[in-house]
Amino acid sequence: MPLNSKVHIERFTEPCMYSLFEIFFLHGTSCHICKLPIDFSAPRQAFVPGWEKGLQFDHVIPLSRGGSDQIENVKPSHGLCNLSKGNKIISENKQPRYKPIRSVPRAKYY
Repeated sequence: MPLNSKVHIERFTEPCMYSLFEIFFLHGTSCHICKLPIDFSAPRQAFVPGWEKGLQFDHVIPLSRGGSDQIENVKPSHGLCNLSKGNKIISENKQPRYKPIRSVPRAKYY
């Protein structure tokens, strides 16, 4: 049985009080997933026309995966980005762990 976020907050973490201003001050006003600006005039309710670029808040580490409801874990996102992310964890650093092996060696200059 899937649990809604209110149940996750009550069962798995201590809820924290924070304001919109604090979240925007700490994390900025762009979507943390796609890095594009958020349309604050768009509706926030899902599946209302224009909701895709509207503001929603995303738990970077989902509550269902042990994330907290602290302000450091809550970032602004687009509605569509947040919905498509689901309960996945997106790493901030998308660089490969190791340097890629080049198939053609670089020329050395002396």
